[in-house]
Amino acid sequence: MKKKIYKLIIIGIGAILLILIITNPSKEKYTEYLITQGCYMGKEEGPVAYWGRERNYFIFSIYTYHNEYPFSFESRKDIGILGNFYSLK
Repeated sequence: MKKKIYKLIIIGIGAILLILIITNPSKEKYTEYLITQGCYMGKEEGPVAYWGRERNYFIFSIYTYHNEYPFSFESRKDIGILGNFYSLK
């Protein structure tokens, strides 16, 4: 009986980890998210604006956006998990 419970717990934890790994959002998804948030996006990354994945922990990622567009300054950190982004700053 105990072996069955432990086996089910292990399978459940494995399934949750697999879902988290599969739904870890990409840099392209982060770019789309920034656009919906109204962040300035140049044609490409450069000295004015840069963004991307700072850390990848497989089940979630930390993303950074930094903008030094003239007359404005914006910096933010977001966590990407389960296909969504949540602001850390």
